Amino acid sequence: MRLTRGLTTKEWCYNKRT
Repeated sequence: MRLTRGLTTKEWCYNKRT
């Protein structure tokens, strides 16, 4: 999955878990 603009890798990982 590509990183959504405005989201950091850490936030992306958090959103992926959720």
